[in-house]
Amino acid sequence: MATGSGKVWKLILQCPGLQAKSEHPVLSRTRGPIQQVFNCLSTYIHKSVLKPGSLELHSCNYLRYYTTSVNKKCSANGRKVSQSSVQTSRSTVEQALETQSSVQTSRSTGEQVSGTKHTIQSVDAEQEGKIRLQFLEGHLTYREYIGKLQNKLINAWANAEEISQILNQEASTLNTPGIHIFLGLLNSLEPRPQLALEVFNWKRTRSDMTTDLHEYSKSIILAGRAKNVDLAVELFSEIESRGIKKETSAYNALMIAYVCNGLTPKTLALFDDLKRDPDCSPTIVTYNILLSTFGRSMLVEHMEMVNQAIEESSLPPNIYTYNTLIAGYLTAWMWDEMEKVFRKMERCFVEPNCSTYSLLVRGYAFSGQLKKMEEAFDHLKGKIYEKDVPIIRAMIHAYFKSTDAEKITKIENLLKFIPENEYRPWIDVILIVLYAQADAVEKMETSITGALSRCTMIATTSVTRSVTTTYFKHDALDKLEAFVKQTKTAGWKLCRSVYHGRMVMYGFQNRLRDMENVMEEMKSSGISPVKKTFLILYKIYIKFRKEDEVKWTLKRMKNAGFDLPEDSKILADECFAELLH
Repeated sequence: MATGSGKVWKLILQCPGLQAKSEHPVLSRTRGPIQQVFNCLSTYIHKSVLKPGSLELHSCNYLRYYTTSVNKKCSANGRKVSQSSVQTSRSTVEQALETQSSVQTSRSTGEQVSGTKHTIQSVDAEQEGKIRLQFLEGHLTYREYIGKLQNKLINAWANAEEISQILNQEASTLNTPGIHIFLGLLNSLEPRPQLALEVFNWKRTRSDMTTDLHEYSKSIILAGRAKNVDLAVELFSEIESRGIKKETSAYNALMIAYVCNGLTPKTLALFDDLKRDPDCSPTIVTYNILLSTFGRSMLVEHMEMVNQAIEESSLPPNIYTYNTLIAGYLTAWMWDEMEKVFRKMERCFVEPNCSTYSLLVRGYAFSGQLKKMEEAFDHLKGKIYEKDVPIIRAMIHAYFKSTDAEKITKIENLLKFIPENEYRPWIDVILIVLYAQADAVEKMETSITGALSRCTMIATTSVTRSVTTTYFKHDALDKLEAFVKQTKTAGWKLCRSVYHGRMVMYGFQNRLRDMENVMEEMKSSGISPVKKTFLILYKIYIKFRKEDEVKWTLKRMKNAGFDLPEDSKILADECFAELLH
C-alpha cells in the first residue's frame, strides 16, 4: 500500500454516500440516478486501495486511450520519428500492458515499449530493412504491410469466409515471433472493433498459432468498445486456460471494458480481485482507471481523494492523470477547479497535449470564458480532426450566446472545420438568428435554404420572429410570404408576430382584403387574436378612412373583451354612439 493512500482511504470509508460536489445543471440527464451509483460503490469501495493511474479521458462522454509520445527518439539510432510514421496506430494496448514501472509509448506501432515483461521491437529505418529481408522479401515495410492487410480486411468486411482466406494466406507472417505484427494489425483495426475481434477470433481458434497476453488484453478492450462485455469476460477467463500467465495488464483491460460500458460496480469488484491475486498488483494504469470512473460518475469528492492519494504516493502523476482530473471537473461544471489542475500541470512541467487543450476549450466554452477558450484553441489549430468536431460546435454555441462584436465572422471560420455529416440542426437556428439580427438578408436566406434542404424542423418562435422583423424592416412582403409558405410546409413553428407583421405590411399597401385574410389564416392555425391584432386593423382602417370597417373592428374588439383605445372612445361618442350600447 502506498504511504499516502491509507490515510485518504480512511476518509472515504467514513463517507461512502458523498454527494456530487456541485449542483450540475444537467444532472438529470446523466446515466441513471446518482444514488444508485452510491449504493453500488458502498458495496465495493471499502475493499479498494487508491493509487494513481494512466487513463486519459478524451471528452465528457467517451474514453480514449492514446500514447504519450509522438516525436520520441528511437533507441537504435537517435533519429526522430517522422510525423507520417506515427499514423499507423494509436496503440492502446501498450498503455494497458504497463506493469510495475511507468512506461512511455509511441503512436507508432513498432516503437519500443520499455518497462514491460514483453518488449515490442523498435521499427526504425535500419530494422525495417531487416524485416523486409526476413519475411517480406523486400517488397514492403512493416507499416506498409500492416496497412495493405488492413485495407484487404476492411474491403472484405461482412464476408467471414473471405476474411478467413485472407488471414490464412498471411498466417506464417502474422505468427512471426518477436515482432508483434498481429498486435499491430489489431491496433490498425481499432476503429472497427467488430472486425478486429473477428480477426482475433481467427487466430485464437487455430491450434498452430500462439496468442500472447498483449493480444488478449487488446482484444478485451476491443470487446468492451464493441459493447460485448460477455466476450470481454470470456477472453479474460480464457487467458490462464491457454497457459498464459495472467498479469495486471489483463485486469486493466477488463476494467477498461467495464468502464466503457458504464459498469462501475463491476469495475470496482474486479479491482478487488486484482488486489487479491498474489501474482499481480495494481499499476499506474489501474489507478487512473479508478480516477476516471469517479470523475465520469461526478463523484468529485472521491475523485479528489484518489488524487490526494496520488500526491502522497511515490508514483508521480502524468499527462493522463491531469487530463482525467480536468475532464472530471468539466463533467461536474467546476470551471475554477478545472483551471487549477491545468495551472498545476504547468508548475510541475508536465507538457499539455492536444487532449488537454481540447478539454480546456470545451470547459471555457461552456463557462463563457471566450478569451481563455480562444487561447486554448490556438494550440489546436492545424490539429483539428473529425473527432474534435464537438469542440467546434461548443465554441460556436459559446460565441452565439456572447456579445462579441465579431462573433459572426468567428463562427463562419469555425464552420469550415465541420464536415457535412457532423452538422447539427441547431447550427441552422443560430445562423438564421444571427444573420437576421445583423440585417444580413442574403446570408439569412442562404441559411434558411440550407435548413430546409436538410429537412431541419424548427420549433422555436424566436427564429421566425427574427426573420419576420428583418423582412419587415426591408418592406419585403413577397419574401416574407414565400418564407411563411415554405416553413409551414416544413413544419416550422410560426408565431403571432409573423401574422401581425404581414397584416401591417398588407395594410400599408392598402391591400385590406389580404390583411383580413391573414387574420383569418392566423385563427385557422390555432392562434387567437389579441388586442394588438385588432389595433392593427383599427389603425389601418383609420389611416384609409374606412368608416364601416372601423365600426366593425371596434365592435369585434369589444365583443372579444378588450378595452377600446382612447381615441376610439372620442370617435365613438361623436360618430358611432351605438357602439357604446
